[in-house]
Amino acid sequence: MQTLKNTRNQWIEAYYSGNHALLEMLETDEFFVQENNHMTNNDLRYQQIKNLVKQSKWQPERLLEKDLQFYQLSATEYHVTGIVYSMSIQISIEEKWQLENGQWRAASLIMTA
Repeated sequence: MQTLKNTRNQWIEAYYSGNHALLEMLETDEFFVQENNHMTNNDLRYQQIKNLVKQSKWQPERLLEKDLQFYQLSATEYHVTGIVYSMSIQISIEEKWQLENGQWRAASLIMTA
């Protein structure tokens, strides 16, 4: 599980730094983000990040985490649940992670305010 936690930390840092190339490596081809029932696919998301980084406007608010739980569903799949928050928001998260060719990759991120 430590390898999964390390990969997850890399994934989070890639997001905050706008490293879309690393995000692409650490996410499955079918990865999606669902935020309050609104779905975003990879192509659109990567393009938005790339454009905002290029314009020096990529500045997502860094959220804190609490109550993270790692649930092993099989040898190749985990679910991670918890809360991300700041002074003004609190969001429940559910992540799905899959082991593909020896590498943990994020399969989905569901966020509910």
